[in-house]
Amino acid sequence: MIPFYLGRLFKKSGASDDVYSKLGISREKAVALARLVQRYGNLIGFVERFSLGVRNPTAFIAGALDVSPECFFAGVCCGGLITLLIQLAIGFLLRGRPVFALATVATVVGIWTIFPYAIAASTALFLYLRKRYSS
Repeated sequence: MIPFYLGRLFKKSGASDDVYSKLGISREKAVALARLVQRYGNLIGFVERFSLGVRNPTAFIAGALDVSPECFFAGVCCGGLITLLIQLAIGFLLRGRPVFALATVATVVGIWTIFPYAIAASTALFLYLRKRYSS
């Protein structure tokens, strides 16, 4: 609910129209998320639980597009019931292989942790080289 209320606060403050840079996602991804929020309306909380990798931006945009907080929270809770069952089933299947489970989680978390920094570093390097060699 924190990204949801940050989206509501962002809209109320009228801070900027540059939502994309504040979310850390591309313009195309933000437009696709906004369409998703508008298509599902009050059910976006349910859909947000299944949005791997874009839960926070989805919640932020839902808040910025004035989705009802009660409906959003109810949708998140209902979706959580399903995703919790999926997570428990995966845990049950991997119960006898804790090292494999830990290695899988570490790999996924490592990729999602390193990827944004790698993109930021490569963008900074690109801008630096472009500025240096364009003069």
